[in-house]
Amino acid sequence: AHSAPSSPTARLSASALLAMGNGNDGMGSSPHGSSPSSPSRTPKASSPMASPMSQVAVTRPTRTTMWSEELGSRRRQAVVEGQKEEKGRQFGVTTLEGYRRMLANRFGSTVAAWRVAIDPTGAGHLAYIAFCMAVDEIGGFTGGVRQLWTEVDARSTNHPTFQDFDPEAYALLEALRKALLAKFPSIRGFWQALDETREHKVEEAGFTARCLVMELEGLPERKLQRLAKLLLPSPVTGRKQLIEDDFQALLLTLPASERQAAWCGDEGTQAAGHSTRGVAAEESKDNLGSTSSSLASTRRVFTNEMPNLNVEDFRKILRRTFGSVYAGWVKYLDVTEVGRVPMGEFVNRARAIGAGGNVSALYASIDVKGRGFITLQDLDAEVSQAVSAFMQKAQAKYGSVPKAWQMAFNGPLKRGVVGHEEFAAGCADIGYEGDVQKLFVLMRPDPGRPFMDHRDLGRHAALSVKERAETL
Repeated sequence: AHSAPSSPTARLSASALLAMGNGNDGMGSSPHGSSPSSPSRTPKASSPMASPMSQVAVTRPTRTTMWSEELGSRRRQAVVEGQKEEKGRQFGVTTLEGYRRMLANRFGSTVAAWRVAIDPTGAGHLAYIAFCMAVDEIGGFTGGVRQLWTEVDARSTNHPTFQDFDPEAYALLEALRKALLAKFPSIRGFWQALDETREHKVEEAGFTARCLVMELEGLPERKLQRLAKLLLPSPVTGRKQLIEDDFQALLLTLPASERQAAWCGDEGTQAAGHSTRGVAAEESKDNLGSTSSSLASTRRVFTNEMPNLNVEDFRKILRRTFGSVYAGWVKYLDVTEVGRVPMGEFVNRARAIGAGGNVSALYASIDVKGRGFITLQDLDAEVSQAVSAFMQKAQAKYGSVPKAWQMAFNGPLKRGVVGHEEFAAGCADIGYEGDVQKLFVLMRPDPGRPFMDHRDLGRHAALSVKERAETL
């Protein structure tokens, strides 16, 4: 008698349990085929078992549950991305995007990196071997060079251009070139209008402001500011002003056959520069020479080998990187200041600043006497003779270059820096008979800097000048 109340529940079949799990109360049938109204099955007996089964079956995710799952997924993804970034920091640059960022940090922009290190000869195209050598010389890339080349040469041309290397920067240069040539006959004509003060240099802010006044089509202030950064040279030069030579970067967007016309306009292939005198004329001549060399180099036949540099190509690299051949010699090549640089040291240092191809052959073309070392006279006879004459006059008048610098060049204000006028006065004092303005250009440490200080004379001379100044 005491087991009767529990027997209906105890004898529930599997089908009855399934029915209750689907929301049915299980009373449609009984193990004995009794009707729903059968007294052997009461709601009280089935309710304790039907309720928990029904709760399990009808459970659905709430908004909170769904958001928790989404948040967890995002957190897991963030962890994965963080691990990738950390791996990138540990193992270095492995992609084209990362490589462009690295070059921008090191050279100031991808444009400067392209002109100085990747395509120093101005060929406009890259060959695979040349690209591999450039990447190796620049350093910092730890991924596969073949994969990097595949990313750069996405169009499979086998000779990718700057457009392939950095499409965004290319588009900005192209927009500026088209806009200025729509208003001016040539890039040089644009520069003459830009350089209103005839100082042969323009500050970044001045470039932006003057271009806005010119109303160049499609170039708002933000893009002009970005362009100023792209056109500036490598930070290693210390120059923060734009000069005429910087605008040769706009030629990167043109075929070689069209570059001369874009640069000179109606002048064609003439090498006529500004008619101004002194430093202006010499700087214009120097820029024209580098332009002609750059334009001529674009006509070379493209091969799978990196083109060899000649002496003038290497001088151009020195001028672009250090301001002058003399500055490159005293501050970079002849670091020990013994007056000569052996072959091995020259080859290593030349490659480090972007000299590609057969650098040993370049050295041989400079060391024509086969002595195993080169001097400034071998590298640039004009610079060597002018500087030597200057040093000799200074020593003859004051006994040493440091003393001459303090007494004749430093001026009454003793500022430590010498401008054009002070330099000319000092040369007159020591009796220098050459072209003073040309000498200043040949010795300049930076095309955009209108002054020199004692450090520009060379390490030993600079040290002597500093020691003497401290005792005065």
